[in-house]
Amino acid sequence: MSIPLLLLKTESRPDDPYKLFFTTHPFHPPNGAPAIPFNPIYVPVLHHRYTNAAALKAIIVSGKLAPSTDSHYSALIVTSQRAVEALAAVLAQLKGDHVPLLSRTRVYVVGPATANSVKQLGFAAANILGAECGSGEVLAELILADAPARPLLFLVGETRRDVIPRTLAAAGVGVEELVVYETAVAEEFREEFRSAVQRTEGVRRWIVVFSPAGADVAVGVLREHRESGESGSCIAAIGPTTEKCLADTLDRRPEAVAGKPSPEGLWEAVTVFMGADGWV
Repeated sequence: MSIPLLLLKTESRPDDPYKLFFTTHPFHPPNGAPAIPFNPIYVPVLHHRYTNAAALKAIIVSGKLAPSTDSHYSALIVTSQRAVEALAAVLAQLKGDHVPLLSRTRVYVVGPATANSVKQLGFAAANILGAECGSGEVLAELILADAPARPLLFLVGETRRDVIPRTLAAAGVGVEELVVYETAVAEEFREEFRSAVQRTEGVRRWIVVFSPAGADVAVGVLREHRESGESGSCIAAIGPTTEKCLADTLDRRPEAVAGKPSPEGLWEAVTVFMGADGWV
């Protein structure tokens, strides 16, 4: 027996950190029963298309991100896996001509998963800040504490919350946003979700929602799922913003909310609930 973990996201390539973590960290029931493995199942809610690669490449090549006192930007802000992947695609085009950028540029992130992905691109670990931040609000405060002297370049999707640029702008810190990916609803989501539920019928499962945008798309399907009378599902949110979105639109708070937007944070949240709930 395994615990189905329906991850409402596109599987990251080449190695998705959630799949890697959950397949190697089973649930250990507090009553001493044998460990129960997780079975991650990906159900994409959104599709992504990278954009403005030429503009990002031009910024890097021009030296505007170069870590010097006369460069245009103080640092880079990257808060999503899709933005990391868009940046990775541009760096791959440069074929090694960006070593100073990687070794010295400061990068602000949200959560350990994004921090690790940025590190894998070759950025120096000491210059990656925000791994401990669980939200954009917390990251904005961290950036303000560093008192950057020049604007920051924020790599974003075309739909995003404005909490970081708004908070920084209110404190007099400039932020220039560059849209590096666009998002569209996955047309096959409804059918793939129903198929995943049918394949795991009769077993208690988790449904994990990863973003407010994903919650907005998924809420109709989740409501149908609940109203169908199926009672074997628990919902987890990757953070407090997604939790609020689900509570507002689904009229139901998730059973678990990750303390940090990472595989470890999600695992801790769901296993704590399972231990308290007598999940065996």
